[in-house]
Amino acid sequence: SDSSSIPRNPILRRISLGRIILPDEWSTVAIDIEQTTGVKIIGVPASVSSDALHLIDADGAKRATGLIELERMFGPAIICAVDRPGVILPIWPSYAEELFHGSLQPDFLEHREAAIKPEKAYIGGSYGSIPDGGLAFFYESSAQKGRMAVTAVARITGRYLLPPDQAATISADRGVLPNARIRSDTGRRLKTVVDIDTVMLFNEPIAKERLSELGCWDGANMVTAKVITPAQAIALLKEGEPRLV
Repeated sequence: SDSSSIPRNPILRRISLGRIILPDEWSTVAIDIEQTTGVKIIGVPASVSSDALHLIDADGAKRATGLIELERMFGPAIICAVDRPGVILPIWPSYAEELFHGSLQPDFLEHREAAIKPEKAYIGGSYGSIPDGGLAFFYESSAQKGRMAVTAVARITGRYLLPPDQAATISADRGVLPNARIRSDTGRRLKTVVDIDTVMLFNEPIAKERLSELGCWDGANMVTAKVITPAQAIALLKEGEPRLV
């Protein structure tokens, strides 16, 4: 029969990874993607390069891409490259509950929209300690009988400095820090705003004792942002066993 008369399959196939991909899992995942979609991925994801990977489709067309774009294509997913930086951000249990339903405590704040927004905002930390394109790990503080453990991870999609009034507007839309607390910083001081998405909760929260053993604890006792190495970020992901919210 004439092959041209055979109707073409109109279905557009898309794969959603829906999980954390660790460095030692990448080759297997790339094979799964090729078998499922017909798209071959050459290379290894790298945080510092926007063209470390090459995609080849079924027709042989080739184009360069990077880790962040790959996560968008096959998301929700977090791909942990061996050079991807991380930062641990402190968060009160009530704010964690409001931001991503990530606490054991019941929610009671008035800000309830952030949990349903795909992109959320964390207000706080030092601008210089937030790595572009890195991973944010959330440490539930001892306030409000918190667990004193890292309980969640998310992708950092942006960071910027804003006056308190503008930061408060963002927090009202997709954050949880009360406006009164943000505006209590008088004067011209700027607030750090960290955009995050793809939040995953840890099946196994990592307590401060273990954080200390991993070198993720210091004299600041998690009252501010704590920069960690890519190796430490990988260790937290392996032990925390994150899952999508």
